[in-house]
Amino acid sequence: MADLAGLSPERRQMVADLQAVYPQLSVGNAIAVLRTNNWSVEEAAAAAAADDGEYEPIQISRRSWLSYPLDLLYWIFATGKWALGWVVPWRFFSTLFWKPRNELTPVQAVDALEDLLRTKYAATRNEGQLPVFVRGSISEALNQAKQRFKFLLVYLHSDYHQDTARFCRDVLSSDGVVDFLNQNFIVWAADVSTIDGYHVSTILKAGSFPFLSLLCHYSVSTPVNPALRVPQLGGGICMCDRIDGFVSADDLIARLTQGMELFEPIIAAARADAQQRVADQRLRQEQDEAFQMSLAADREKERRRREEQERIKAEEEAAARAVEEARAFEEAERLREEEMKKAREMKARQLPAEPLASDPQPTTLLAIRIGASGERLQRRFYQSDSIDLVYDFVESKEEEIPHDKLEIVTHFPKKKFDRASGTLKELGLTPQAQIFVQERFDA
Repeated sequence: MADLAGLSPERRQMVADLQAVYPQLSVGNAIAVLRTNNWSVEEAAAAAAADDGEYEPIQISRRSWLSYPLDLLYWIFATGKWALGWVVPWRFFSTLFWKPRNELTPVQAVDALEDLLRTKYAATRNEGQLPVFVRGSISEALNQAKQRFKFLLVYLHSDYHQDTARFCRDVLSSDGVVDFLNQNFIVWAADVSTIDGYHVSTILKAGSFPFLSLLCHYSVSTPVNPALRVPQLGGGICMCDRIDGFVSADDLIARLTQGMELFEPIIAAARADAQQRVADQRLRQEQDEAFQMSLAADREKERRRREEQERIKAEEEAAARAVEEARAFEEAERLREEEMKKAREMKARQLPAEPLASDPQPTTLLAIRIGASGERLQRRFYQSDSIDLVYDFVESKEEEIPHDKLEIVTHFPKKKFDRASGTLKELGLTPQAQIFVQERFDA
């Protein structure tokens, strides 16, 4: 009650209310749960109902020499009932002054017990057949029973008791018992001469041997019915039945069957809770998967929307660039045409007047055919005029061919003339000639 000393009357009542709902909670645990939930009885009860942790392992620690006198008093009391069963006095005294062995691990202890049962008791029956024992500690056995939703049968063996040999030979290794135990239980066995076996016998308060105890795990959310008057060992474990001393094979099967039928609702409730947790977890997982799929679909939709927007924007920008380029091209063409027009007008103003046919100086008449358009021009020049003047005349008239690409040729004979070729007389273009103007294509 030291835990309650520092609490107010109101909080003491809260602890009492929580323990009334969940009597398996100790005072310290009840206070801890209430403190965690801000001293709210409703929230603390919900937290206690949701608690489904692993079994807390039974603590097995080395004992000091000061504790052995108390153990000795216990063994004196417990073995007093067996005193008449001891045949040789030294075996009685050796039991009183016995100390549990420390050197064996849980697995080694199980192996040693199985070897003992087979070699000493079961060698002549069923080829040493035994139930399948859990190879581990009592905590591991409890967890196996919890995970598989089965009852745990604890068998404590004392090699010094008068009923041990008969039980191991006629009951524990019999076909019916071995098959019955393997089909229905998780079985954990220990010799009370080992640390594990000794402390489990102390916790379960074994009064005689052979000793068997039927344990099961119950869900904290569905406490054990108080009307069953079942000892609750803490950690969600309750003792469904116990057998102190010898029991026949038929009676053992009947007792265990009755215990299973009586406490099967507890196992069923624990199984239902676990199945509900699995179903809830699966539902949450499915909801999470559906949410992730919906999120992925939304992201894909958003990605496609952005891509469509970017595509439309790119097309609009391309169309705008095309319009701008067309406008720029048109403007360049307009400027080029204006430049060419100005150049033609300048060339026309700079040309000398066309000589007359009656001019006393020798003249020549040129028929000029321009490019692919087939436009025909005719003009009279002095024979002493250079071909450069003919170029100027053509440039003053031609609108299609760029002036820097103009080229004057004759077909018969085929000749090309540039601006520096000479005079018309020197080029043989007298007294009349036909020339062609074409666009020059540089190689």
